[in-house]
Amino acid sequence: PATIQQPAIGQQGEISMIPAPPRALCSCGSNELAETCRRCTQRLELSDTAQQLSAICKLPVYKTQYVGQLDGTPTERCGLLAQDVGNILPGAVIRRPVALGNTVVSDMLMIDYNALLAECLGAVQQLKRNSDRLAIRISELEVENKTLKSKLKE
Repeated sequence: PATIQQPAIGQQGEISMIPAPPRALCSCGSNELAETCRRCTQRLELSDTAQQLSAICKLPVYKTQYVGQLDGTPTERCGLLAQDVGNILPGAVIRRPVALGNTVVSDMLMIDYNALLAECLGAVQQLKRNSDRLAIRISELEVENKTLKSKLKE
């Protein structure tokens, strides 16, 4: 863990990020974006999109009063809580030191929206496959229904 020397503390009520230690990166890049490069990947396999859809569907979405504004005024938001995401998708939550006013919280939970986005993309792909299968089945049933109706008229 990095030693925090001087936290970036703002006005009362402000939430400030304290720089976290850099993550280990492969030699092909100098920032987190490089982690998506195929050259930085040792193992590559398709994810289980049905499992991703199931996980995403378990995440509760809340309307909340966010109190981290500079002036301390609560702002209504709609979103997720890191604790819920961590229970369902532990890889999509990180712990970082954060300054809350004049207090430093050493292990604030934060959602890694890049990781969450990847899970959501898998879920959307699964929904598309489900939708395509249902569309085919509906077409088959419509043909069958039309055939049965014509036989009844005979």
